Amino acid sequence: MYTPTEAPQPKCDSFYSPLQATISEQKTVFSSPLMGDFIAKVGCEWENAGGAIGKFGIGDVNEAGERLIQFANVNKLVITNMCFRQAKAKWTCESPDGFTHNMLDHTLINNKWRRCVNNSRAIPSADIGSDHQLLIANIRLKLKVQKKSATLLRYDTKKLDEPPPSREYEIEVSKRLLPVIEAIETNQDDVNVMYAKVVGSF
Repeated sequence: MYTPTEAPQPKCDSFYSPLQATISEQKTVFSSPLMGDFIAKVGCEWENAGGAIGKFGIGDVNEAGERLIQFANVNKLVITNMCFRQAKAKWTCESPDGFTHNMLDHTLINNKWRRCVNNSRAIPSADIGSDHQLLIANIRLKLKVQKKSATLLRYDTKKLDEPPPSREYEIEVSKRLLPVIEAIETNQDDVNVMYAKVVGSF
């Protein structure tokens, strides 16, 4: 599925609406990176992009690029392959004339995890039989296991100072301990058996 370029609004919505729904369903802060052929020229005017692109873009922005920038800002995403200065060509797509190059393929990630991306670039040396270049992103994560603390059951002992609850507590304890007390008086059980009965009464 390709992003429509220079297309009517309904056709663009048919692409971005399901994509937006998928991102909205993400329950974690770190959503899966988006990578693909967006057919979007986002240009190099990073000052006016609201943080969606870095300082190392190329060319001018087109209609599809404006839509992608808007989508990135709404979802707090950043286009990572604009954030790194590359020694080799940064373009990702070559026109049939062999001279015109554009950056149409992009990798997007949540802006909060931007520092986890060590590099994001095209690989011009990869022979994939396409007019597009292979796009990669190096992401390093250090995940921590969150330990769940056991929930302690706390009793409201202040209620024992109130007459009705304290009396009910006294009656209930006496009722549970009565068999144990009778066994002690008649010496029917040894100490270990009596201890087990006391523990088992509560």
